[in-house]
Amino acid sequence: MSQRGALKAAAGAWKDDDHPELKHGAAAWVEQMRNEQDQVVEERGLQEKALMAVFLLDTTVIVDTLNGKKARYEFLDALLAQRNLLACCSINVTEVFAGVRPD
Repeated sequence: MSQRGALKAAAGAWKDDDHPELKHGAAAWVEQMRNEQDQVVEERGLQEKALMAVFLLDTTVIVDTLNGKKARYEFLDALLAQRNLLACCSINVTEVFAGVRPD
């Protein structure tokens, strides 16, 4: 499938109703998550805030995870357990859709 074909096939796949947490934008959502984390740190009396990073995933990591290869699921699960955020971009989406083969 060409990239243009993948873009055409993906058109309309995102539904705002499926992602109410992003109603006010991704930046507001991330800020809310950080504020919630700060509140937990405060409530528990922790000395330092837990680090949280945003990882922009490479397409190969996404494809390997989808295909169950190279223990990628476990790797990503460990990142999430450490309170990191995983992200992808429109290029990832296009590349994944371009590589999808019909069953």
